[in-house]
Amino acid sequence: MDINEGPRSTLEHLGMLVRDRRLEIGWNRDQAAQECQLSPMTYRRVEGGEPTRSATYAKIENKFGFVTGSCIAFLDGADGIPMTGGAVMTPATASIPSALMESEIRKATILASVATLPDLTVSQVRDLSEGIVKELKVRGCL
Repeated sequence: MDINEGPRSTLEHLGMLVRDRRLEIGWNRDQAAQECQLSPMTYRRVEGGEPTRSATYAKIENKFGFVTGSCIAFLDGADGIPMTGGAVMTPATASIPSALMESEIRKATILASVATLPDLTVSQVRDLSEGIVKELKVRGCL
């Protein structure tokens, strides 16, 4: 299969697995791009579930400890991405999609703000919530 023709959900799952591995390693997106010798935009395409070249996946596999060829194999229907140490990352172990996570972070921030800082205005609570989401995106956590 041409990797640019993979089902959107498969590309998205691969992006989530790559993101989860990056977070395990402790890198932000820019650090991961630099380590993999990719442009930040190309790296973001992978995590965003967008199609890219097989050479890009090879660079990620090399630096992330994935078995060589495992990203393409995943896009071709493999159940998971084997790690060089023997573990396998699967979509079932992937984290919550970032859009859902953003929503949950906003809700949690609002509830915590109201409970602990009752004098904040609605506008201040909203700004705080948006600021937290923005900072988590900058840090590469979302």
